[in-house]
Amino acid sequence: MRITKTYTSEFKLDAIRRARENKNINATARELGIAPSLLSHWIRQQQARGAAAFPGKGKESLTELETELKRLRKENEVLRLLDPKTHLTGRVAGA
Repeated sequence: MRITKTYTSEFKLDAIRRARENKNINATARELGIAPSLLSHWIRQQQARGAAAFPGKGKESLTELETELKRLRKENEVLRLLDPKTHLTGRVAGA
């Protein structure tokens, strides 16, 4: 499973500002420990969407909830397979 790192909108905006001041995306990305392609992507997002480019924690928390939902669904599927009283519907027989 791949772990996705999330960055705050403040970090992204600061990275964009630093890249513009340095006029060097590669050097700025290296200083920040991120991929140059990621920094370029953020710059394009800001150019296209302006202030709405980075909504902040709203999307981050949704992503966390989606991840948790996916994990729970997998866990439920494993439990259904391990319980001999369940059938394909996932309901307990006789209940």
